[in-house]
Amino acid sequence: MKGLKKNIKKTILDRWHSLLLCMLAVVAVALTVWNLLPQDKNDRSRAMAVVMRYGYTQLLADGKDVINIWPDTVYSTAAWVNHVDYVPSSFGLLMTGSYKEKKQHEYTAQELRRLLETSTDSIRHRLDSLRQVDDDLRYYVRVHSVMETGFSFVTAYSSQVERSIDSLQQKLKALESIGKTQKLSIRRQNHYVVYFYNDSNKLDYRGCHPTRASSDGRYLFYQTDNVRTPSGTLVLKRKKYFHELTDVSFVSLYGAIAQKAVLRRNPAFYDLPHRRGVTDDKGVFRSIGSYLVSGHYNADTLVGGTRIDSAGGVYIGDMDRRGHAHGAGSYYSRDAGYYGGFWKDNMRSGFGFSIAPGKHFRAGEWKDDRYHGEKVTYNPNRIYGIDVSRYQHIVYRKVTETVRVRRGRRRHRRWVRVKRTRVKEFHYNFDWDDVRITSLGSMTRKNIEGKVDYKITFAYVKATEGSSLYNTYYKYDYEHARKAGIRVGTYHFLSTTSPASSQAWFFLKKGIFRKGDFPPVLDVEPSREQIRKMGGTHVLFEKMRTWLKIVEKETGVKPVLYVSQKFVDRYLSGAPDLKRDYQVWIARYGEYKPDIRLAWWQLAPDGRVKGIRVPVDISVFNGYNSEYANFVRNYCIQK
Repeated sequence: MKGLKKNIKKTILDRWHSLLLCMLAVVAVALTVWNLLPQDKNDRSRAMAVVMRYGYTQLLADGKDVINIWPDTVYSTAAWVNHVDYVPSSFGLLMTGSYKEKKQHEYTAQELRRLLETSTDSIRHRLDSLRQVDDDLRYYVRVHSVMETGFSFVTAYSSQVERSIDSLQQKLKALESIGKTQKLSIRRQNHYVVYFYNDSNKLDYRGCHPTRASSDGRYLFYQTDNVRTPSGTLVLKRKKYFHELTDVSFVSLYGAIAQKAVLRRNPAFYDLPHRRGVTDDKGVFRSIGSYLVSGHYNADTLVGGTRIDSAGGVYIGDMDRRGHAHGAGSYYSRDAGYYGGFWKDNMRSGFGFSIAPGKHFRAGEWKDDRYHGEKVTYNPNRIYGIDVSRYQHIVYRKVTETVRVRRGRRRHRRWVRVKRTRVKEFHYNFDWDDVRITSLGSMTRKNIEGKVDYKITFAYVKATEGSSLYNTYYKYDYEHARKAGIRVGTYHFLSTTSPASSQAWFFLKKGIFRKGDFPPVLDVEPSREQIRKMGGTHVLFEKMRTWLKIVEKETGVKPVLYVSQKFVDRYLSGAPDLKRDYQVWIARYGEYKPDIRLAWWQLAPDGRVKGIRVPVDISVFNGYNSEYANFVRNYCIQK
């Protein structure tokens, strides 16, 4: 009985062994056949992926993370492969070309301190530059309206600058919090992600990590963090197929991130054909003429995108088919310069604004790549004013009169009546209750909306000149303008021949300075010959400083400088303190607004005002109601 059972058991085991061997043989044959069959190209493309390594260095103080520095990102073309050749065994394994990490430099304590100081100084310098830009942008936004051409360009860039300032301030605060006795160290942090197309044919990503390098060092292997190959992807049957995956195939599938990976191996990988019917390059750069362009297309014609030129500048905006800037766009130069606005045939044309290191903010009209200035649109929403002296009270007219004269020889002279024409001077006062601007003059072209019938909001009246000349109409004009609800200011015409202090005290004696009045004005209009005779511009500037300081001390407000555009261009840069510390009222009668920060602008000497019979100087305030209210609150006489 025992022998029978033993034989049955042996027979069953023999049969199982035979069955197992048969099954193993079938599997071996199946794997052999599977490996012998070439893998379809479409299946190989579904095995393609891109691995991204993004890393940074942490600066530590006493072991605590303070700030991340030296960020960098590296892309590598990859493919899903099997752990064991000839056996489907991926488990999330990826194969990429080799990439040698830069060896981390070992810093001494002294080097780390020097690094901290250098980084802090660099951030402070960048912050100072950005704050100046931000100040210029804020000033522009304050004195302009949202309805003006180009306002949106400036505000959009202003938001970028503000975000950059906030980021740098946070970094600077973190660096400044490090004490002198704290121990500094650094630590490298790397993170890895694999991009792939999922089973919904959408770009997806998953965390991964490096596992090993090939024995010959030519390849690196990564594995997904969950040790799974994503659904929707395929695996290369053989690792040798990895060499047959072309760079163009990777870029066609993954776009810009694949091109960044290819560019590490081939820095000139830009000669890519444009696929017909494609509307967007999605970040992939192609050679178009002398440019590298990542474009947007309409009917296979380039209409815009991002462009890099040979100087390293980056343009983003509308283009023509040659890659030339044409339309609206922004340009970032390598020296931190910026232009945002309109272009025509690769040149700045139309409205635009420019910012460059060492240069002030310029916004306005450009033509053929040259800045012409800011055009102003005149309408009832702006704030207008006038300035008057005794000359606006005088009208010269030709008068024909009948007079008696003696004619004839000595013995036969007799009186006869004859008609004679002469120019006669007529004096009259203004009707301040009824004054309105009816014309902005005809000396230059102006962009005017509708009919000119503007309210006069402020008026400056001349009180004195030098240390002895007094405008006899001053008190009448001051009192009646103020009574009519017009805000009044008083100005003095500077003489180059009398002492500045005596001029200031004469002005203070004769002028009226009441609460709510506009700040006093110093009118400076010397000729070149007058400046030469008085000893040069340094003497003139000292005279101006003396007058300004005395009047400021006595009235409690900073006076305003009235100068011409020529004076600004020729001389004012020689007195940076005056340009910095005092607001400017500038006379410029051209088509464009003065390219300087100003309180208000005298735009025409030949304007017409209802109630005044002779031409009048017309000025416009540099801003709208909110800025005007701020000016009245902060700069007008308060005592």
